Amino acid sequence: VVPVGGVTEVVKFALLTKNSSVSVSKTLLGITSHRLVTTLTMLAFLSLSIVGLHVPISRALVLILPATALILINLSLFLVPRSKSLESLVNKFYRRIGKNPNIKIHEEYLSDFSSLVKRYNFVLGATILSMLERVANAAHGYALALLIGLKPSFWQLVIGFDSIYMIIWLLPIVTPGNIGVYELTQTGVLSLVGISRGIAALLSVLTRVFIVLGEYPLFLAAAVSFGISIKSITELVKEWK
Repeated sequence: VVPVGGVTEVVKFALLTKNSSVSVSKTLLGITSHRLVTTLTMLAFLSLSIVGLHVPISRALVLILPATALILINLSLFLVPRSKSLESLVNKFYRRIGKNPNIKIHEEYLSDFSSLVKRYNFVLGATILSMLERVANAAHGYALALLIGLKPSFWQLVIGFDSIYMIIWLLPIVTPGNIGVYELTQTGVLSLVGISRGIAALLSVLTRVFIVLGEYPLFLAAAVSFGISIKSITELVKEWK
């Protein structure tokens, strides 16, 4: 059983290294830094939402603890490649996909890492874009809420349509696309911030519908543009599991 976030990162790594000229080191740094920046901005918005909604401490912990755990995991993933011991893990991955296992990334990652931390403008730009993504997720939730005549607060939308992913990413994949698991989690989180269970359940179903109509076609189009079949991606994930 693999966490949702783990599967997505494996697929990203495989796509970038197998179908482009991006080096292993730069791929690892890009993926891990993206995860870290994303979860840090998500935690910032979550914290503001908890304060803005005056969420009781007992309920706030249900949201804060998974978010903190995810950030610690992502921070570790960001720093671990600086250790030479990771090379063996990467070589194991390459053996699974039938490529040359003699990969050396330690020194290159250290160089790329040092270069990244010095480029404050890029880090700032990534942070701003990540913050805009948080707002976009809330706006998506607002549009769905309007469809059923509901006008929740911005902070409720942030938690219900953005912060929720910090819980989802820690959950194991037990159904295709986490169907059912996602809806139950979102219903529970929306209920936690004051939206009735019936309305929360309806919003979660609408979210799934628009994910199917929007995100899946975009993913398929991107996969085809890379010359990759969905079957090959599925087999890759199964092998890595």
